Amino acid sequence: MRFVNLWSALVARARRLGQDARGSVLVELALAVPVVTGLIIGGVELSRYAQIHQKMNRLALQMSDLVTQSDSLRESDFTNIFGAVVHIVDPYNMATDGRVIISSVSFAAGGTVINWQRNNGGALSVTSQIGNEGGAATLPAGLTLQDGDELIISEVFFSFTPILFNQVIPPRQIQHISYMRPRFGTLDHVDP
Repeated sequence: MRFVNLWSALVARARRLGQDARGSVLVELALAVPVVTGLIIGGVELSRYAQIHQKMNRLALQMSDLVTQSDSLRESDFTNIFGAVVHIVDPYNMATDGRVIISSVSFAAGGTVINWQRNNGGALSVTSQIGNEGGAATLPAGLTLQDGDELIISEVFFSFTPILFNQVIPPRQIQHISYMRPRFGTLDHVDP
């Protein structure tokens, strides 16, 4: 008899507990907060990653555009050109997390050659994928130059590091390249 009463009491208690709605909001909140927090963090990281890509693409285009507007270049012109980098990529820091490399490539004597190459002095340790000044240029498949043709190539590199978690988008190097032809003659040398 005592066992039956104990069993009945436990069943009745379990039934009342199942019908009791007090505290259910806390349980639901405890389950929802991590999910919502993860979505917010993921959204912040994804939007930041997309914005950095847009800024680096714009930077590559602007650097080529600024150089190709000139009819001749001096070393001091690059100080002004690279001075624009800070304003184009703001709030991101190219001095510590990136590098811009601008090259002049022309076709002469049966091959492509890099006439000159300048960089903004950013701390990111990268080399040009086009090649080195004075050497043969490595151009993408399908991009060919004819005798006398010249290109100004801007390469932008940026080291992306997530602000919060590496699981959404892991750290990686972002690269954008722009190819433009000089507008007012040749830019195959830089005056002192």
